[in-house]
Amino acid sequence: MPKTIAITPSWYWPERIPRVSGVPPYSAFDLLVARRARKGPDDVALSDLERSLTAGELVSQVSSVAVAIKARGAERSTVRIVAPVGVEFAVLFLGALAAGCTIDATSAGSAGATTTLAGSGGQGDVTYDAAIASPASEAPCGPESTESLALVLDSAKEAGSRIGVSQRALLARAISLAMYFEFPPEAPWVIDLDPGNWAFSAALGAALHSGSIAVLTPPGDADSFAAAVGAQQFQSVGVMDFQEAFVASKESKRVAKGLRGQLLGLILPVISSFDASERRRIEKVFDCPSLTVYGLPETGPVLASHPSWYLVESAGIPITNADVLPVDPRSGAKIQTLWELVEFAAVNVRSPMLATSRSSNGAWEPIGGMISTGVAASSDANGMIYLLPPGSI
Repeated sequence: MPKTIAITPSWYWPERIPRVSGVPPYSAFDLLVARRARKGPDDVALSDLERSLTAGELVSQVSSVAVAIKARGAERSTVRIVAPVGVEFAVLFLGALAAGCTIDATSAGSAGATTTLAGSGGQGDVTYDAAIASPASEAPCGPESTESLALVLDSAKEAGSRIGVSQRALLARAISLAMYFEFPPEAPWVIDLDPGNWAFSAALGAALHSGSIAVLTPPGDADSFAAAVGAQQFQSVGVMDFQEAFVASKESKRVAKGLRGQLLGLILPVISSFDASERRRIEKVFDCPSLTVYGLPETGPVLASHPSWYLVESAGIPITNADVLPVDPRSGAKIQTLWELVEFAAVNVRSPMLATSRSSNGAWEPIGGMISTGVAASSDANGMIYLLPPGSI
């Protein structure tokens, strides 16, 4: 790609969007659930195709789950959620975080047909129905610290490796996503993602943090996604895996076209380079901005498009709180110049959203303050970053 001296500011940045946003020293329960209930207890906070919960109901049910976990002596243990994605899944997810547990969202902890929080002590697993039947009489114990391990995901870089994400990093991902896009709070976030996708917890947290309704639909079900969007009072924000959206634009074209005018944007998580023609098709069929968000379980969101200005071929620009560094792919040394002046480079990331640990043989090892994505990229004169296909270096 030809290079020119940039005469516009490095990193095109949407108006009013902060480049950096602090991560408050609170737990996920305090920031996403309790704070939301204090601000609007009667506002709907969470829903699926069958039911919804107000913020007041959500804090009550999440507290009940956390207390039920503690009653089994399982607070701050490792659990997995066996449940279809929906309201009950989210309550168990948030309840486990409120109890300071580590949620195993790897392929080994995949969802099932019941609503159970497995691994929650020797007195039997916590079930949703039993937990909410007994209103909490005490506050959740919470994690030992915001650096405590909150979520375990499969690595996207190393087969067989697992990635540990702290409560602080989990919140940083949610805050960065919410702050960068700055969708109006009345716009529901309709989320069609597998819980093992790093973007699931980030999108759920972003919706709750921004005061929006988090609407959960079964992963990979375009009909359910369309029904959920159609049921909302206001235009929605869609969140869907890139390849799933592309398949829906071809195989469920009638469903996708039925959403015309109902989406403010469709957030499309990607973990590598993508086909611009596929993205263009998604944008045309869904009739809304197709907003790629490049990220990994190791990093959280790194690069993102913005509805105010983006190019279909580009992954976007660094999202709020992400310091994206060009690195020499041969030596690993940081390149001391602007992205705009580099032909191509490997992408390294430094941010509060980074995973804190990695396990490949059962033992957890800390991850440093900077992570190599293993992806190469180039830039144009305005700082828009283009992911290069594997093998480009």
